[in-house]
Parts: sequence; structure tokens; C-alpha cells
Amino acid sequence: MMQFNESNILKAIFCSFPGYIYISSRDYRIQYMNQRLIERTGYDATGELCYRALHGLDNECAHCMNDRVFHGETVEYETTSPRDSRMFRMTSTPVNNMDGTISKLTLIIDMTEYHDALEELYRERERSRAIAEGQTELREEHHQLELQVEEKTAGLSQVIQWLDENIRQKEAASSRVEVLSQVLDASPAAIVIINAGGIIEYVNEQYSRITGFMKNVIIAQTLMDCIETTMGELQGVRERLVSDKQWDGVLKFRSSEGPGFEMRARVNTVTVKNQNEPETYYIITSA
Repeated sequence: MMQFNESNILKAIFCSFPGYIYISSRDYRIQYMNQRLIERTGYDATGELCYRALHGLDNECAHCMNDRVFHGETVEYETTSPRDSRMFRMTSTPVNNMDGTISKLTLIIDMTEYHDALEELYRERERSRAIAEGQTELREEHHQLELQVEEKTAGLSQVIQWLDENIRQKEAASSRVEVLSQVLDASPAAIVIINAGGIIEYVNEQYSRITGFMKNVIIAQTLMDCIETTMGELQGVRERLVSDKQWDGVLKFRSSEGPGFEMRARVNTVTVKNQNEPETYYIITSA
């Protein structure tokens, strides 16, 4: 049967262990360091105080488990080295020496990268959760925008319908005005329509024929450009219109070709509503 050298086996285990190993006495003196720990410390600190050699402290570590280990307990814990803030998982267990004394064997695994990976995983989960929540919010915002678009589209449809109806009404009104204009132009009497401000708004073809003033010349001119009269005579006509809504008499019309000429005429007052506001017009018709 093959015989094994226990000392060589332990040495092989200590050398192949992927972390750090040290053995210390009850009074914190380092009794052994594996090669990895020597490389981390920078030298072989055997015989020195463990808290000073390993962590650069003047007193024992706050996390020190000496009392528990030297009372026979195996303890596992995590701590952060004050030397470089790296995180370690440590397992300390009592070791019975051949001379009857007890030492503390401590196995150390560097957990820094593991914890960094956990933190990154946590941050990634938080980012994923935030993205998911953001997508939910975006979907809700998109839904709200769709509702707003539907509302605005419905409102726009109503506006379009109103505009279509308004256009049809205006087209119908324009058609009626055109028919009325043709009727007035066919009248054998000269017709002049003047607003309350004394501005000519319409003359028919007969007026243009007998006075020589074309529509585009006389429309938008004043009453005094159409008729030769005095302010006193004009005031008398207005007073009669206020009481009777009609005046009959002789007016002297101006002519584009020379002296004016007199014609019997009738003046009527007409009040119409324009956008709910009453407006007064004077209609002069030759006899």
C-alpha cells in the first residue's frame, strides 16, 4: 500500500489553495504565511503581529475572531481590509500543535470581484427595471397621445363639417346675390344703394348708362359724388326718412360727360342685420 507524507500533502494543499493562508498564535503573532500571502504583503512577515503586517493597523482588527477560535469554534465571516478596501471571506479554525498549544489557521478568499459582479448585476437589473418602467410609461404616454389625436381629429372633423356647411351657405348666398344683382341690372330704373356713412355700395347698369359713371368708378365714392345737392337739402331728406322711411322728390344726378340732370326719385330706408348688428342703407330709385 502506498505511503503518503502528510507534511508534503499539506504543503501541496497550501501552495495550490487559490487564496491566502496564515497561521497565528493567541497573541496575534504570525507563525506561517503561504506564498500568495507573502506576495500580497510584499515580504514574509512571520513573527510579526498579524493586524500590523496584513492590514497596517496598530491594534487588533475590529472583526478579530481570536476569542471564539481559541475557544474551539470555527468561524466564517467577511471583512474589508483597511489597507486597500478589498473584500475577503475568511474562515478561521483552531489547530492543535504537537507541543499542546493552539494556533489559529485562517483561509482567505478575495471576494472583491465577486461583489463587484453582484453590484453590477444589481445595477443592470435596476437599469432593466427602469427601462421596463420607462417602456410602460412610454406606452401609456403613447396611448394618451392617441386619445388626444382622436379627440383633436374628431374636433377637426366637426370644424371641417362646419366649414363645408358655411361654404355651402356662402356659395348659396353668393348665388342669390348674383341673381339679385342680375335682376337689379335688368331694372329700367336707375338704382343707387348708400350705407349710413354716405358711401356708395352699389349702382345698377341703368345708373351707369344714364350718368356715364361705370360701377368700378362710382362704387366706394360718396353720396355727394353721385348727386348735386346742398347739406340743407340733404338734411331735409334725412328728417323725412326718419319719420316716414320714404322720400319722394327731384334729385339732380351728376354726369360724367358734363352738367348734371334732374330726375324724379324715391329714397327708401332699409335696416338689415349683419352679424347680429343692425345696419341702415338708403336706396335711391329713379322714377
